[in-house]
Amino acid sequence: MHAVGVLQKLLQDSIPSLHLNRLRALISTVRSAMTTRRLTLSGLARGLPTGQAIRHRIKRVDRLLGNRHLHNERPLFYQLLCRQFMVQDKRPVILVDWSDLKADRSWLVLRAALWIRGAAVPIYESVHPLRDQNSPSVERSFLTQLKSLLPQGLRPIVVTDAGFRGPWFTYLNQLGWYWVGRIRGRTFLRSGDDPWRRCTADYARANARPSDLGEQEMIRSCPVQARLVLYRKPPQQRQALTQFKQRKRSSHSEVCARRESEPWLLCASPSLTEANAHEIVEVYRKRMSIECTFRSLKSHQFGFSFEDSQSAGAARLQILLLIHALATFLLWLVGKLAESRKLRPAYESNNRKDRRTISLLTLGAMVYAERVLVLTEMSVLGLLQTPLEAAGPVGESE
Repeated sequence: MHAVGVLQKLLQDSIPSLHLNRLRALISTVRSAMTTRRLTLSGLARGLPTGQAIRHRIKRVDRLLGNRHLHNERPLFYQLLCRQFMVQDKRPVILVDWSDLKADRSWLVLRAALWIRGAAVPIYESVHPLRDQNSPSVERSFLTQLKSLLPQGLRPIVVTDAGFRGPWFTYLNQLGWYWVGRIRGRTFLRSGDDPWRRCTADYARANARPSDLGEQEMIRSCPVQARLVLYRKPPQQRQALTQFKQRKRSSHSEVCARRESEPWLLCASPSLTEANAHEIVEVYRKRMSIECTFRSLKSHQFGFSFEDSQSAGAARLQILLLIHALATFLLWLVGKLAESRKLRPAYESNNRKDRRTISLLTLGAMVYAERVLVLTEMSVLGLLQTPLEAAGPVGESE
């Protein structure tokens, strides 16, 4: 069975309310996305079967992006992804972050991605205008929706960067979830009855060995009890260079350099009692994987060229993101199957045995393009029933 045929059967069995014609149109578009790697209206249309004139194929994709029934059913697709990936893990690591969808920042995406053995796979996302970025009400609604999609009783570790503040952690505590974040900038801390102090006051104590600072209060405007861990990364010896091989000195480059030179002052939920300082650092280190999902979405070289998309409106953008999530799911399955069949060395440019040099998604894309594997329903069930290594190093919950 073709990979998209497996997806079609999964969707038919899991979402019985999905109209057959709508399902066929969606499956054809997902197949086009995997083939052309262009997540734009015209790019998806050109990848459809060639029995129709191009203008009719463009209209077909246009109708799909604007289909209100598909938009209403969108959470059901993400629920399927969540339950396929997290059927076994009691404490998965979920990465959450904001990212621009348009160069003018008119639309942004708030995405949750599941970390799976060195990669991240989108499991839910929503599109918002710029004015809603870091809005406590928007982020609270996002978490409420995400909770409804996850298997019951799941208590994930939610990992975020320094852009998420007090209300976010407060609501995570109310949900009973674990969390790990970062503190920087003008955030204030307090230990016991001591006066509030700037978080930067602790930076001087940082070194390459993670140190546990114990439980303290953070964020003076919305106090939250947190466990703090301080760690300084070794220098990476990287510099952003211009095309003339000189060091970049743009404001953006300087901001990034400042951020990377700062030590990590991490905050974790007090309920993560069994995790030591080193394990909390390792959980936070996974956060960079979600940035790779944004690159996979937008980049010409490494992804689906979403940065070329001229589509506007939250509903249409969210359908494009759904197509990307389903295509990513299939490519992950193809890559996982290829790895289990020992095909990885044939697609790598060297013979390194200590680590992967290409991700599962890249491997899946190359194998899919060459049609060297047949994805069957039995092979998919076998892949999804094996341990996915999606849990954090702190182990599973009791």
